[in-house]
Amino acid sequence: EADEWFHRAIAAAAHNHYYLQVQSFLQPHIAVGMNLMRNLSLLRPQERLRLVQDEHAAIVAAIEARDPVAARAAMETHIGNARRGMFEGTSGRDDDAP
Repeated sequence: EADEWFHRAIAAAAHNHYYLQVQSFLQPHIAVGMNLMRNLSLLRPQERLRLVQDEHAAIVAAIEARDPVAARAAMETHIGNARRGMFEGTSGRDDDAP
């Protein structure tokens, strides 16, 4: 639930009505994907949680610094890692190493 609120807050902070609507529309699908990823990482859940939280912290730090380039890069990293985890079985995160 906290993760959902985090992503919703980021969408709201973008002040982009379209983005907020898309986020709301896709939320049930995003939740399914997040639950799937959590289940796939059951072997090392604390490590994965820490890495995802670190990604979230990087996004927040960039927003607080009012650095749109860093915020975009941090969000692209976060989304890319989630996508790779969902569709390729890897996330690009260190916890994927054997």
